[in-house]
Formats: sequence, C-alpha cells, structure tokens
Amino acid sequence: MNSMNAGVFFINPFYSKIASAPTKLGEFLGCGVPCLSNDGIGDMIRILEINKAGVSIKDFHENSLQEGVIRLIKLSKEENIQMKCRKIALEYFSLEKGVSNLKRIYKSLENA
Repeated sequence: MNSMNAGVFFINPFYSKIASAPTKLGEFLGCGVPCLSNDGIGDMIRILEINKAGVSIKDFHENSLQEGVIRLIKLSKEENIQMKCRKIALEYFSLEKGVSNLKRIYKSLENA
C-alpha cells in the first residue's frame, strides 16, 4: 500500500454495515493513501470528506463515480496528503486512542 497513490473500496450499505468502520479505511489512511469509498458506512463522510483525506460518494451512478475519481486524483496530488492521511488514521484508528476511549466509557459506566 505504501507505493499506492490512492485506494478505492466500496461496501454495500446493508443494515449490518452502516455502523461499521472498514478495516481497509484504516489501512489505507495509515499507509498515507487517500481513498474513495461510498457514503452510508460508519463515519465515512466525517473521516474522508471533512478531514480531506479522501472522497465519499453518495451513490453508484456513473457520473458520481467519475466525479469521485476525478476528485480523488486531484486530492492524491496535494502536497503532504500522505502525512494528512496518516495523522487522520492515528486520530481515528490508533490502538492507544481506542484503549483510552474504552477506559473512559467503562469509567463512566461505573459512576452511572
């Protein structure tokens, strides 16, 4: 993945997937690779679009796919995009942050 300029993956937004975080997303971003995926899965819009680490398309129509690819190519050429992707991966998917969040949640349940 380190030698890739961009990654693409799509997931059917079935009920069981809408609250998931695709492993591939963390892998791509962790390797500094911006990616294109579809909306309707987890926090895809927040992680990719708001953080400008990739592109999230709304549907699978041809014009949406073409626009998404064009935006991804442009994004992959931005200066420091690899560093930005890596930073976002650490923010959302690092083991340390996950453990810290779980501790906080369990602690709040103790006091409930």
